[in-house]
Amino acid sequence: MTESIFHYWFEELQPVMNRIACHWSEDCPAHREDMLQEMALKLYLVLRQRPDAPRDYLIAALRRVPLDYRSRGSSVNKLYQKDRRKHWRTVSLDAILDESEGVGGRRHHPRWGDGHSSPVEDMVVTELMYAQLQERLNPRQAAFLELRLKGFRVEEVAELLRLNGSQANNVAIAVRAKAKTLWEADGPVPGTDYADLHQAARELGVSPITVQGYCQRGILAGAFKQRGRWLIPRPVPPPRFPEKPPRDPGLSTVIEAARELHLSPVTVRQCCRRGEIVGAFRQGSVWQIPRPIRLNGHHEGQDSSKH
Repeated sequence: MTESIFHYWFEELQPVMNRIACHWSEDCPAHREDMLQEMALKLYLVLRQRPDAPRDYLIAALRRVPLDYRSRGSSVNKLYQKDRRKHWRTVSLDAILDESEGVGGRRHHPRWGDGHSSPVEDMVVTELMYAQLQERLNPRQAAFLELRLKGFRVEEVAELLRLNGSQANNVAIAVRAKAKTLWEADGPVPGTDYADLHQAARELGVSPITVQGYCQRGILAGAFKQRGRWLIPRPVPPPRFPEKPPRDPGLSTVIEAARELHLSPVTVRQCCRRGEIVGAFRQGSVWQIPRPIRLNGHHEGQDSSKH
């Protein structure tokens, strides 16, 4: 790489570097010059490897410099004001030697894949999955994820990105949802036609809210959620309701008890809660009342006085 290429791009990207440094040094103006020096060094290293790199590639590399700068934590210059929690781990000398010999700083976990998979293969798969996820994240979500992967706590990321607690939690939830949508096993099968809630509701003759309830309860075969939308394979299958256990003839429901006692169902439920019906018990969310239905003496006297 000739020095003229570096000087050309340095002068060309100087306004961009100033804007990036000013944005990331608003909380501490003393860091502005340090970031400019870091970005100049990064530009030199990138052009040394790729002298023909396009402008967008160089700008993307410069935008990552403040994240690397902040991820180093507290130093003698106090890059980050709060003390970061230190996470210690025990490694063997063999593992350190393996990492220094070109594995890329990543240790192969024996539980990943089968026993014959290589750490290089795991690293490539991880990079591909991470690249797919990055394409679906907006800039704020991408910065949030990158800082979290570098060891920052949610509170630290929120402070660096100028987010409150609620906004940080919402960003974390959005990142997890996009990762789940991208990597979960359930998904569309190639060559299969799918219907949304409204189309499935017209085919089943019910409302879309009812179809949504079917999907949430898992009684529509093949239904899955993708990017916030429920999709049902066509032809839409009928819902598979769970079989109800046979009813005990010695038990009655609240409505049946209300008919026998000439009371409203609300009054019967209140009597069950107060223990005024002999032997009434709750099974799940349903009251079961033994036959014959009997009220205790106090409530039965009040009921007979009304009649």
